[in-house]
Amino acid sequence: MGFIQNLLQGRQLVPSIVTPYSTGSTSLIQLVAADLFPDVTTKTVDRAAALKIPGVKRAHSIHTGLVGGLSFFQYTGDTRRDDQPEWLTNSASGVPIYQRWAGICSDLFFDAWACLALSDDGTDAIHVPSGLWTIDSETGDVVIDERIPTEYRHNPRIITMGYGDNGFLVDARETILASTDLARIWMERLENPSPGTELHITDPAFDHMSHEDKIKLVDQWNSNRQRSGGQTAVTPSFIKVNALGQNSADLFEKGRNAIRLDLANHAAVPASIIEGSKDGGGGDMSYSNDTSERNELFDFGTSRFVRAIEARLSLDDVVESGDSIRADLGNLMASPTPVMNQTSKD
Repeated sequence: MGFIQNLLQGRQLVPSIVTPYSTGSTSLIQLVAADLFPDVTTKTVDRAAALKIPGVKRAHSIHTGLVGGLSFFQYTGDTRRDDQPEWLTNSASGVPIYQRWAGICSDLFFDAWACLALSDDGTDAIHVPSGLWTIDSETGDVVIDERIPTEYRHNPRIITMGYGDNGFLVDARETILASTDLARIWMERLENPSPGTELHITDPAFDHMSHEDKIKLVDQWNSNRQRSGGQTAVTPSFIKVNALGQNSADLFEKGRNAIRLDLANHAAVPASIIEGSKDGGGGDMSYSNDTSERNELFDFGTSRFVRAIEARLSLDDVVESGDSIRADLGNLMASPTPVMNQTSKD
């Protein structure tokens, strides 16, 4: 019961960093289950496993790319202030502003929680990767790991998606596992396809044929079928040819597309972005990058992360009372699509 004892004693676990945006940390439920039932193997769902699923990787890349490319500004009412906070447009830490917002969006996507740390002098800010910060169970204070530079450990701002959102790794856990299992079965099916033809030996005298003789018989059959005129075959009296039919064209396509639809719902992107072709290969599902599709993607998906960032950074412990932090969406919503990315000061 080591993990539970650590919780009761107020000790926090800080997993080691794996990527700039994630730690691949195991969920609380999995840790408790492993502690209570050490002999039972539990399937781990972490960011590395989730990002191996093409649809998840695409949805995650879309959200983080869009949020990372936005510029945030301080407003008084609906008027953008001339005197912008230096930390909004500064990257003295050496980490680009794009990586700051993309990293925060990534944490919000997977875990529904993220940490932005302001520098002691208020001139810079960085994204603290998930796993390098925690909340002290006794004091409620945010504790940032020592691997983060000292000047960024004292002014953290925790951003959350709010009620009803536990993060992709929790809410989509069963779908992630189903997708992984189905992909494994699909690969096994590709590597070991069902035979299309069976050469059924009807004479019991041949039941004890050696494996080598069986292989030779099959090779002869296949060789004759591949030559010119091979569409017609002649078989001896002791062999009956059973045509088992062609392999299914879909190769679990219905199941894979159903899982893609579930992943799209969990990832808050239009299904057409990550979904494949329809059953049987007809009627491809494609994504059209026009204004309506772009607006749908943002309005019902990416905007959730942007608004979570705006809401937290508009509180009075970040800006003056009555002011707010908002993202500039001008280039994102422009039609036609701008030919140059939006600039951000530094």
